[in-house]
Amino acid sequence: MLAAIGAYPLSFAVIGVLWLTQHALFRLIATVDRRLLHLYFALPAVVAALPFPAKLISEYGRTAAATACQSGSIALSLGFLGAMYLRLPAAPVLAAPGTDPAELRTSVRRSALHVLVFVTAIPPAFWSPGLAKYWWLLVIPVRALRRTPAPAGPAAPATAGDQPWTRPGQGRASSAQMVFPDPV
Repeated sequence: MLAAIGAYPLSFAVIGVLWLTQHALFRLIATVDRRLLHLYFALPAVVAALPFPAKLISEYGRTAAATACQSGSIALSLGFLGAMYLRLPAAPVLAAPGTDPAELRTSVRRSALHVLVFVTAIPPAFWSPGLAKYWWLLVIPVRALRRTPAPAGPAAPATAGDQPWTRPGQGRASSAQMVFPDPV
């Protein structure tokens, strides 16, 4: 029973991190094209299935198949996010004005490292599922590697109109401001 309850927080944590990452990505996007839209629709299809491998982990956590399935599904989700980040440098017209190309390159590298952690955990899962689960913890130092120190100096004062999900001076984008491709 305790293992079954553990599937919920695991699934919630993974989906929450993916949602936060996707939310941060869309701060960098001004418009979408067909490829970015297809990647965006593929991501929720994989994310919607993430509770299944989490349930496998809770019921069959000591098996290689359950551990490899969880690792592979997370890698696939992170891969779609990485592909969306990669689309912005490939098509700079999609990026929001003022988006730093160096920030995009860093995001692409970070995404690739996250995918690498989960993909490389699959082979050890067939030797030792427990080791593969500990391997997932490598995401923590990978995330720490990307941290940059805050710039020295005073922070700009927040205004009442600033929202944390928008760039200062830009309002929240409405659907009228977003440019969507014609349907397939």
